[in-house]
Amino acid sequence: MRVLGAVAATLSALASLAIGVPSSSGSVLTAARPSGTAAVATTPSPTPRPTTGQGTLTRVAGADRIATSVRISQIGFPNKLSATAVVLARADDFADELAGGPLAARFQGPLLLTPTAGLTDTVRAEIQRVLAVGHTVYLLGGTDAISATVGTDLQTLGYTPVRVDGVDRYDTAVKIANILGDPPTLFEVDGTNFPDGLSAGPAAALSHGVILLTAGRIQAPETAQYLATHPTDVRYAIGGPAAAADPTAQPLVGADRYATSIVVANQLFASPSIVAIASGVAFPDALSGGALAGIDGAPMLLVPSDVPLPASMQSYFDRYSNTVLSAWLFGGTAAVSTPVAKAIAQALVLVPSAS
Repeated sequence: MRVLGAVAATLSALASLAIGVPSSSGSVLTAARPSGTAAVATTPSPTPRPTTGQGTLTRVAGADRIATSVRISQIGFPNKLSATAVVLARADDFADELAGGPLAARFQGPLLLTPTAGLTDTVRAEIQRVLAVGHTVYLLGGTDAISATVGTDLQTLGYTPVRVDGVDRYDTAVKIANILGDPPTLFEVDGTNFPDGLSAGPAAALSHGVILLTAGRIQAPETAQYLATHPTDVRYAIGGPAAAADPTAQPLVGADRYATSIVVANQLFASPSIVAIASGVAFPDALSGGALAGIDGAPMLLVPSDVPLPASMQSYFDRYSNTVLSAWLFGGTAAVSTPVAKAIAQALVLVPSAS
């Protein structure tokens, strides 16, 4: 299992095929499955990243959620032009991007957050640093989520923007699944709230699976239709609402959002050498960090913003303190406090972060 690395010296650009081409009118392409064919996503060879900081808990944070997503990208893809795609998600809502982590992981790229109206200078610079001109940038959601201005800006920079846009969040998740081809494993999560989807993201990426959304405890019609056409896929329902919506799926359910993340980690990540940790109270940091955790085979553990740690979390850390060599804590001290960071480091016998 590879471990996330620190920023290293620049290597030569990683060549790969761009997904999609601009239309003759210069408009942003909309991702869709061609009639009568399966949309197959090829998995590029992972970009090697050096192992550093073993035995430490490292906080990865920026001044805000957008800057944190950029910092995560820099940590995960330290070499210039080392990503083969970028996924852009709206910074202030989770609806369209819950299913986006496996997309970013499959194409070996970061998931960056953006304001709806347009790219910030920092996000634009990070895209140019990490992704070669001519490659694909996926925009999750319609123009009310990420404006048309963003697509135009990307085209001007020489990229191929591909908008993944359904009639609603459930349809968008299905369209992401279609881009990823015919996945062997499906993860159903509550689409009306974010915690269970954050826990599921790295697990779906690790299994080359996809995330589909339920309408709380009721099955969404778009998801039901997809399930009907994939009857042999392995199905997991993450969290109580999804398990109620699809009682035929294998339930992975804890007493709360924190315990559910532990259940997912215990069931689907055997003796991990690295874990990812983020707030279970807010979505942005776990969303960006989850895409990277999925690439590196790390479970996403959700924690409260302050101590004490939940009993299920403490038990998990005690169990794997001998196998976990390092941990990433995504988000600043406002998201996960310094006392929580210190408690995690102590439980895992890791050198704590400075904050």
